[in-house]
Amino acid sequence: MKLPSIRLSRFWPFLVLCAVGILLFWPVRGYYVALPAPDSAPFFPAAHRLRLVEQFLAGKLPLSPHHLFSLLLPPLIHHDLIYLIDTLLIAAGLAYLLRRRGMSSVPAWFGGGMLAFAGYSFTLISAGHVGFFHMTVYVTFMFGFLVRALRGDGWPYFALTGLFGAWAILFGPDFGFVFLLLAAVYALWILLRNAGRQSWNARLRPLAVGVPVAALCFLLGSWSTLRVIFTEHLQHREQQIAASAPRTAGKDAPAEEAADDPQARWIFATNWSLHPEEIVEFVAPCLFGTQSGDLQAPYWGKLGRTLGWEEHRQGFANFRQHTIYLGGLQLLLAAFAVGCWLKARGQETGDRGQESGLGVECSLDSARSPWLTDVPFWVGVWVVGLLLAFGRHAPVYRLFYSLPYMSLLRAPVKFIRLVEFATAILAASGLACLLRPGTRRLRGWTIGAGICAGLLLLAVIWAGGADT
Repeated sequence: MKLPSIRLSRFWPFLVLCAVGILLFWPVRGYYVALPAPDSAPFFPAAHRLRLVEQFLAGKLPLSPHHLFSLLLPPLIHHDLIYLIDTLLIAAGLAYLLRRRGMSSVPAWFGGGMLAFAGYSFTLISAGHVGFFHMTVYVTFMFGFLVRALRGDGWPYFALTGLFGAWAILFGPDFGFVFLLLAAVYALWILLRNAGRQSWNARLRPLAVGVPVAALCFLLGSWSTLRVIFTEHLQHREQQIAASAPRTAGKDAPAEEAADDPQARWIFATNWSLHPEEIVEFVAPCLFGTQSGDLQAPYWGKLGRTLGWEEHRQGFANFRQHTIYLGGLQLLLAAFAVGCWLKARGQETGDRGQESGLGVECSLDSARSPWLTDVPFWVGVWVVGLLLAFGRHAPVYRLFYSLPYMSLLRAPVKFIRLVEFATAILAASGLACLLRPGTRRLRGWTIGAGICAGLLLLAVIWAGGADT
């Protein structure tokens, strides 16, 4: 009985996440009850399985676990169940990454749950962005396999990294490349940190075999995806730009000319830019309403507003189908992780004899706590992701827009996904610091500060709501 008890002690956080997920999806458990999800509406042709198999055989659709799973269940059951399964797999994927970075089980699963149920990503169910859920599953596990590959656990992990990267862009042909770029930067960070304290010869030897293996698996898994992107996806995006380009009164410019207009392309790419004043919803959920079209609490912010709407009243006043809530507790824990890292860095540079002002025994020993050495990296991801999410409201997006292919990526608010990813990891790191020996004296203060901050936030929201 000892072995089952050990396993239960390790996986009870996952069981809690399963219970939360089942509770949230319980209202759509019936066969004739389905999530609306407009972009992936529950309408299926009678021969949908045969159509998938035909696309596989014709080479128009790559083979992925999600496609295989879709052949096993009736379509209406699969339509609702896949959101729940993906949510739990996202939590498991991030927990796997953090466990591979040396974090204990409870904070690792806590971070996974924070990402799986994050405000922006999870509420995209209401828009039906099921491809984003699939993409995030492969992204989280890709990062975990990447860590194991760079740790020297063998070439199979390089192969899995490449294969899961290929599946990520299959379901995210635009934003999947952003995560691939982030993975490359993270790999460089790990190598430069030399977290395993190995010599560079010992590090480069497995890379000489692993990188070609990863590249080969990526190309094999994404060959048909890349072909579709460069033949159909790009053409469709150009048509979207041409259709959305403003027309001069009395003139009907050709579609090709409208699509080549730099200003039209910039407007198309930066629609759905997050307005800086709305980041208060990171800690105050739905302060600007829930979503556009909600009769009870309609969204009245500026996200999705057509450029110049205040003057001509044409297009959208706003359009949102999600929230951007990050969580006050998560941000508090993330800030605590940054404080622990700063204190540990100070101790490393000669302050070892002084007592930590945080009341925490911090250490930047990369062999024991590689997750703590990653804190500055994820802080950088958080800041860059937020600046890019501002889109046309911040000058930084011009630099990103000038990169190849990235000018075709629309809706800068998507970069909230990077902010959520970094927040979940930093919050898990903060909890891991809080659970370390020597932090008892600080836990009460942290809990008290969180309660006071929550009460203050409720008071501010109530006071503001009385006037709106």
